[in-house]
Amino acid sequence: MSRHAMDMEINRNLQMMAKLRYPLIQEIPSMWPMIVKLFEEYTHSISYQVIKWKFPERGYYKCNSDGACKGNPGPSACGFCIRN
Repeated sequence: MSRHAMDMEINRNLQMMAKLRYPLIQEIPSMWPMIVKLFEEYTHSISYQVIKWKFPERGYYKCNSDGACKGNPGPSACGFCIRN
């Protein structure tokens, strides 16, 4: 195997690992120096939303639910709470 072929194989493997580990990054460079630069400058964004629970009106019940999954398909869970 030539040095050029080995370099290309390393670049391809690093790019594939980066795509698997960070699927939300749209454009991952194909050359390892640029991949390193991308991750040195990378900061992931975190978003949040404050949600306040409110009591149900008098004489009513309220059912709150939530769920999450990892992958599609993948492990999942759900929960609920009923309150008067």
